[in-house]
Amino acid sequence: MPLPPQQNPQANSAALNAELDAAEHEIDQLTSRAEGINSSLENLQRQQASMGLGLRGDMASKQASMKNNLAKAQDAIQHNDLDRAKRYSKLAENDIEALEKFLGR
Repeated sequence: MPLPPQQNPQANSAALNAELDAAEHEIDQLTSRAEGINSSLENLQRQQASMGLGLRGDMASKQASMKNNLAKAQDAIQHNDLDRAKRYSKLAENDIEALEKFLGR
């Protein structure tokens, strides 16, 4: 029975770094989308406040979740935790998509 080939640590490290770079790029893009959403929601909140209204509770909750998930994804990237970064960036992306739908984007 042949022995399995030995793993090349440098190749593994390069592959992990490439994946981390791709995840970081995705998180940066999500952060940019989130900044646009936050700006739009702040404008909407000001308009509604002038009429004595407030932002829908579910959307305010989604916004808080988006911010929290993005912060956790960014923290994971800083600590080279690829799995955690992917998990939280996916959660943030789901929040972003829901908020963009709410805002008609």
